Amino acid sequence: MKLFKSFLICIALSSPVLHANNPLWLRYPAFSPDGRQIAFGYKGDIYTVPAAGGEARQTTVHVAHDYMPVWSPDSRQIAFASDRFGNFDIFFVPANGGIASRLTAFSGTESPYAFTPDGKYVVFGAKIQAPAASAALSIPRNGRII
Repeated sequence: MKLFKSFLICIALSSPVLHANNPLWLRYPAFSPDGRQIAFGYKGDIYTVPAAGGEARQTTVHVAHDYMPVWSPDSRQIAFASDRFGNFDIFFVPANGGIASRLTAFSGTESPYAFTPDGKYVVFGAKIQAPAASAALSIPRNGRII
């Protein structure tokens, strides 16, 4: 009986509810250029939190895996990678949340690295074809390649 009670106590203490206030696995933190917010990936979505501390807000909500947030120079947009269409493409979303817009539609895997200083382009890396090496490319925020 003591063994059973110990087992129940161990199960109760390892409950996710008890750990909800201490989330682990925060990935790819990125400070906004104005220094006011931090964007990060958590459980496949993008979140933002005030840099001074406070409650995190979910910026993307999707069953796909969203990761690698990158801020625009004006701190108003966040570019990120998502596998919403089967492979990782680049999307962007308003920093306060909203509907994400797709920037790339290549068959490879793209990962955002930065915005250009003027905010007009997203610089990203791509695995265009295996075993080719990755390449650094850029695409305008309106999605039209020039």
